[in-house]
Amino acid sequence: MENLADLRAYLRGLFSEELVDALLASGGAHPLYQDVDGALYVLPTSRERDESKGQADIQIKPYGQAGYSVIVEVDLLADGGSTVTGVESYAFPYEFLEDRWVFTDFHLIY
Repeated sequence: MENLADLRAYLRGLFSEELVDALLASGGAHPLYQDVDGALYVLPTSRERDESKGQADIQIKPYGQAGYSVIVEVDLLADGGSTVTGVESYAFPYEFLEDRWVFTDFHLIY
């Protein structure tokens, strides 16, 4: 991946155009991804993994007439990760749009 156009093309293979636009707009006045002299640069950022979330279980179920829902259930942890106190569930629609399968809603869970 050499530049922002390459990154956009790669992301369009995974996500809807709206999600790609939102990802590439991240950072506002200081975008996370940008071209500098024709090369792709990424603003260095990081965050710690959420230690209150543990094992994930993934299921795929039909969604609407022509799609699927990727359902991720994550154990909620307490006591330093030794006790499961509940489950959090996320659903990510996966649909056929513009001749390709893409996620139309997606966010980080950890």
